[in-house]
Amino acid sequence: AGRPPPVNGKLLCGGVADVAQLTFALLLKAYAKHYGSYAALRKGRVAEFLTDLTGGGPQTRELGGEESRAWAELSALKAAGALLSCQQAALASRSAAEPFADGIRLRSTYVILSQVVLSSGERLLCLRNPWATPLWRGRWRGGAPEWSATSSGDDQSPLMQLQTSGSPYAAAAVRDDPSGLFWISLADFVRVFDRVYACRIAPRAAPRAIHFGEWTGDTAGGCLNFAC
Repeated sequence: AGRPPPVNGKLLCGGVADVAQLTFALLLKAYAKHYGSYAALRKGRVAEFLTDLTGGGPQTRELGGEESRAWAELSALKAAGALLSCQQAALASRSAAEPFADGIRLRSTYVILSQVVLSSGERLLCLRNPWATPLWRGRWRGGAPEWSATSSGDDQSPLMQLQTSGSPYAAAAVRDDPSGLFWISLADFVRVFDRVYACRIAPRAAPRAIHFGEWTGDTAGGCLNFAC
């Protein structure tokens, strides 16, 4: 018990392609050990994961296809310094092939990085797919014709507007980004994704209290979903 599993008499080992990602790998291993296994993490909730790692207050918002309400809520949460992510749910009305036609992973969590309003009024969001693939194949993808089109009254193309604004994610508009960054219109965002997860982080200046004690029982320190 406790020994690494051998294959053909040789011990298994692994590593990271980028040494800059080593910290995350160690953090993930410690998190999996806390819950008992890597498999246990597959049954957890995104909101609980964010709370465990940040101590912030989680929120879940259903999008319901409403553009204006979704944009206003995301803007308010972003301004409050909340961490934001989104997910496409496995709905009965959605076929198994539909998500991959758009290049979106079903029931996978995407990070919401930025919101931009172009001079034309088009509202865009920059997301990141942590798995990098599949690539978003809809409008405003990297290198899409929408980025170079200029509407009447605009002196700059959408790409130039993004670059001029100093957006750190402008490169994802030029070509497909290997790290999983991509831009998507608000209309496509509320069509493709079903819910948003937010985690509000308390500012350092906020009043805090420390209580010492012990938490015992079936749910102590564990994911409620996994403990059921």
